[in-house]
Amino acid sequence: MSQRVADGTNDPAHPRIVFDVQATVRRMVNIEPSLVQFGAINKGETKTVMVDVMGRYPAFEITSATLTTSSSPPVELANGKGQTPQLSVDIWPIEDSTEGDEQVRRSTILLTIKDKAEVGTLSANLALAIKGYDGSTQIQNLRIYGEVVGDIQLLPNRLNFGMVTNGKQVEKTLKMISRRGQPFKVLKVEEVPPMGADRKPRQKQFGAVSWSAMPAEEGKLDAHMLTIAAEPKTTARTIYTEFIVFTDRKDEPKVHLKVYATT
Repeated sequence: MSQRVADGTNDPAHPRIVFDVQATVRRMVNIEPSLVQFGAINKGETKTVMVDVMGRYPAFEITSATLTTSSSPPVELANGKGQTPQLSVDIWPIEDSTEGDEQVRRSTILLTIKDKAEVGTLSANLALAIKGYDGSTQIQNLRIYGEVVGDIQLLPNRLNFGMVTNGKQVEKTLKMISRRGQPFKVLKVEEVPPMGADRKPRQKQFGAVSWSAMPAEEGKLDAHMLTIAAEPKTTARTIYTEFIVFTDRKDEPKVHLKVYATT
């Protein structure tokens, strides 16, 4: 950082002196990277990201940690380890180290998307309780994002009904394809609202959901045109919910579809 400071003097020749002050402000606790982006991961694969956590004072310590995801209840880590159906966390013990000519304390956090993770968007937060230099407890949040990609793809992968009217049915058509050219059938489509901030499922935004599917190309079952019709039933101005498309594939029985609309 830099700052210009002006001061008055009793010297007639120099009644005003200007100082340019420059300084480097370093964080007492540094997390690198501060935001974890896994990107896209194929279903059935794993991916690990290492996070470096460093403290510039002798009392630095991670006293506890809580992992929260958008699809699972919060998990309190025990002995630095914890997991949800999609993500596992391993916090290594803190060790003394050096950063240039400075003595520091640091730990490594291993974040791994599991091979059993369901297809869909991953959004998580790892809340680290850290002992401060003055003995107080500070909470440092590490945001985690990623997407598990399956073989069956919806085009587009989000359904926007646009402006809708309560009680009036709306309809959209999407394309479902198998990336590997594997045959599949659509069994049903249901609205399954995501959980809210209180960790409870939100209310349904639509009444009955109807659908129809037909092969995109005659005689082939690796791609389908899927038409979804639904009747909005909500007092909300903005609709956000999810539809689940059920298939006959044992390796991918459910495909999630985010749904948006405005009333």
